[in-house]
Amino acid sequence: MQHPTRRHLKRLSGALAAAICLALSGLPEDADAATLTYGSPVPEQALFNREGVVPFLKGIEAVTDGRVRFRGLFGGTVVKMPTVLPSVRDGVADAGFVVLNFYPSDLPFASLMAEATGFGSDPPATTGALNEAFYVACPQCLADMRKEGQIPLFLNATAPMALQCTRPVAGLGDLQGRRVSVIAGPEARWATTLGMIPVSTAITDLLISLQTAKTDCALVPLSWAQSYGLLDVIKGVIDMPQRIPGGAVPVSVSLDAWCRISDADRTAILGYAASAVQPYVQKAYVDADSSVRPKLEAVVAISPGDAGTLARLSAA
Repeated sequence: MQHPTRRHLKRLSGALAAAICLALSGLPEDADAATLTYGSPVPEQALFNREGVVPFLKGIEAVTDGRVRFRGLFGGTVVKMPTVLPSVRDGVADAGFVVLNFYPSDLPFASLMAEATGFGSDPPATTGALNEAFYVACPQCLADMRKEGQIPLFLNATAPMALQCTRPVAGLGDLQGRRVSVIAGPEARWATTLGMIPVSTAITDLLISLQTAKTDCALVPLSWAQSYGLLDVIKGVIDMPQRIPGGAVPVSVSLDAWCRISDADRTAILGYAASAVQPYVQKAYVDADSSVRPKLEAVVAISPGDAGTLARLSAA
């Protein structure tokens, strides 16, 4: 039986994508080679770029026999985290890494996918559920993205979050009143449940926020300690799995760029995306966390948390 994630991603190939480009008949298809720009605020050396996004983009080049290539513009050189969606829509970049819950007014339905944060604990299973919810159960989600002029190739979930702090921490008592960097609203609510003070922090500002004591901890996956240079400032970790953030589209392509690609190559790309999403999550997040854990264990005390922490998280 075909994997559910592949089935619902292929529905996009069979219906929405073809129909959109047919409707936009004023945009000519170009069967020749095309180099598209990919914008991301995240440094290229971040593990989920190095092990996820970059190989995925190279995979698109392979399945189109080099007719579709990407030029990566990483590290905020062209787009910042709050501007990826409009940048792709307006042609500043042909594709980009769109975090849906950063745009609740532009994506009222699609942004709800991020509300799954805190409910999942298994990255592959959560990824499958997110894609099924988005592509099968939420036509309004796809309508949101079409209104913004974009084709989302897939959604991903990350590895579970862990509390990474600038001082040793072992349990709930060490967290009360501590300021914690969070990326979005769902994580902020999660932190508040633990008695912490959430501070909205751009991903690229995690290190400086901890170095300058603006925050005491960051609520992020383990592998981000390496991706964002936190290994030198983290002194304690509570590794009780604090569930999984969801609602990111690693590769969202502008309709203008999408419809310049031939129909055969669009079909090949969508088929590739359907088959690549689970290996992407495994390598970019699950395996990345496993590779960073020994490096953290060598320099900091990692605690499994205590009964108080578990009680708070279980009741949330």
